[in-house]
Amino acid sequence: METEITFVGDLPLEQQELDDAGVAARKRLNELVLAEYEQTGTLASDRVCEAAAAFESFAAGHIKSGK
Repeated sequence: METEITFVGDLPLEQQELDDAGVAARKRLNELVLAEYEQTGTLASDRVCEAAAAFESFAAGHIKSGK
């Protein structure tokens, strides 16, 4: 399994790398989250919570395997 390290400030976050379908799903989720924040100023809507939960379930099946 491949992982990627990203940083939020000084905090390192280890993420599993996704295949193309997983990356596309993450991009759609990111766009939804940004649109929601721009429209409402929050990220606590049912729509965002449901989309995040659906993404987690979907992404679990789209993790790149190690070579």
